Amino acid sequence: MNAVEKLTGHLYQRPPLECAVKRELRLRWIYSIEVLEFYDKTALFIVKCEAGSYIRTLCVHLGLIIGCGAEMGELRRIKSGFITEDSCVTLHDLKDAFYQYRTSGDDSVIRKVVKPLELLLVGLPKIIIKDSSVSSICHGG
Repeated sequence: MNAVEKLTGHLYQRPPLECAVKRELRLRWIYSIEVLEFYDKTALFIVKCEAGSYIRTLCVHLGLIIGCGAEMGELRRIKSGFITEDSCVTLHDLKDAFYQYRTSGDDSVIRKVVKPLELLLVGLPKIIIKDSSVSSICHGG
């Protein structure tokens, strides 16, 4: 079993010192780690993991297993839920769309870049509650 395989599956992780959360041991699921490049002392890999996983900690653990030490140089989130990097826009794209909207009054360009918040709920399970229960659910009770 190689080092990457040892770090897939259920892992115990403790939040880093600089985290604002309690540093309690947490069980997280690492679904897969795919090494894309390895050059000199630098590795590029994709991790598919449960929300709340600490990738910086994962890098340190990888270094401990290999026996040479390791730290994370960069982190790039390419997917979160169903939202992928390809479906996102840059701030420059947003600025350009807003400029076109302000100068022409045509909102079609900005509607292509700014999506309704409801899209974040697509794919989540739905629940139906009575009108009389809304207050209790929102405020407790």
